Amino acid sequence: MTEAFVDQELFDAIVGRRSVRRYADRTVPEQTRRQIAEFAMKVRPLVPENRFSYSVLPIERNGGNGPSRSEELSLVMGGYGKLVSARHLLLPRIQGDAHVLEDFGYRVEQLVVELTRLGLGSCYIGALGHEAEALDRLGSLPGERIPAVVVFGYPSTATAGKGFNRMIRSAIGADRRLRFDRFVFASSFNNPAELGLFQEKVMDALRHAPSAGNSRPWRVVIHGDLAYFCVAQNTPYYRMTRAVRWGYHLVDAGIGMANVSLAVAALGREAQWELVGDRLEARQMLGLPPDVQLIGKIRIN
Repeated sequence: MTEAFVDQELFDAIVGRRSVRRYADRTVPEQTRRQIAEFAMKVRPLVPENRFSYSVLPIERNGGNGPSRSEELSLVMGGYGKLVSARHLLLPRIQGDAHVLEDFGYRVEQLVVELTRLGLGSCYIGALGHEAEALDRLGSLPGERIPAVVVFGYPSTATAGKGFNRMIRSAIGADRRLRFDRFVFASSFNNPAELGLFQEKVMDALRHAPSAGNSRPWRVVIHGDLAYFCVAQNTPYYRMTRAVRWGYHLVDAGIGMANVSLAVAALGREAQWELVGDRLEARQMLGLPPDVQLIGKIRIN
């Protein structure tokens, strides 16, 4: 059976999106920023009760001598922000009591894919390691979270800029995609699944999702007619940076889940996630090892 996309442009944006660190010295027009704002109103939540908002801030330049950022933006972006030469910063905020980090990643990734569809480059910059300071400087409301920010703009077309972007992607292995048999299993963990065409396209979207340090922590166990979505907590980057302590694995979970939902939508079907928690009976049924955390389940057949 042929699985035809009803929205090929959306799927192309999902699998074609790459992190960009070098940008052209060009401002995104107001009309395009308005399109982003209109799309943000339609972003789907994982937890509807959580409150999500965002703002777009300009990153000022200083007389052509490189980027000059306010003290607040420098704090939010952290040291990694010094590598990035974007003109705009997307500052998302979330507030709630349940699955906040997963929901944050889920909503922001939808925005990031839309930026790609609009011809813009983007790059996540994690903020969990200095989140409390950032929230204090930005005058945030009680209970608000800023797990990450996203810089965006037009990718550099200069030879040096394009070379820098390629070099960074190569250094972290971002262009080497996981084989399906490494992260998609049938009935029980470590039993590689044989995927149908629909499932293969959805899992292709998942393996193109960005993650902290290119950790690619996603693990899926297809059991019956449901796909159980998990994250591995022992990736080399997570161990090296203690990222699990900060909760980056949960943000990455939400990002991966968003790509799955968007791919299902691009194929003309409804995606309905159920956040199941890391329950013992489900773990035993799926044969999950101790360092793999169960997040949710979805029907993908």
